[in-house]
Amino acid sequence: MAIPRPRYNSKRKRKSGKFKQGEYIPKMNESGTPLKYRPPSDTLMNNKLYPFMRSSWEFVFAKFLDNNDNVQMWSTEPFAIPYISPKDGKPHRYYVDFVFTDISNNKFLVEIKPNSQKKCPINLAKWEAAESHAKQINAEFWVVTEVELKKWKLL
Repeated sequence: MAIPRPRYNSKRKRKSGKFKQGEYIPKMNESGTPLKYRPPSDTLMNNKLYPFMRSSWEFVFAKFLDNNDNVQMWSTEPFAIPYISPKDGKPHRYYVDFVFTDISNNKFLVEIKPNSQKKCPINLAKWEAAESHAKQINAEFWVVTEVELKKWKLL
């Protein structure tokens, strides 16, 4: 069975380079509140209800989370993780693409990236910080590439 394509808000759909970007409209209940998606508090302060996806792979993963019965709740870029950039040696902030909790209350931090960027020094520094943060909050950190998305039949 083919995975249905994510729903886009046509007013915000655009292309930036070769990646499709825009708001993802999550599944809603009868009152118009997202069923599983929980906006980060800073987006609520800016009156943004829908998550902004920076790639078509993020759209696919959001759709997967929204439709997966084993997922209790999910969010996008909910908090900053400090890291030191190997490029300039200065502190920076990193936001993982997704955080989700399954029905057993296991927590996951997820970064969506092309497989070709897995060895980039800046990404490695970010992911080392994310792995450390995940351990502190009793979560798992995943880097999901097109390899995993294809294996899971999401692409």
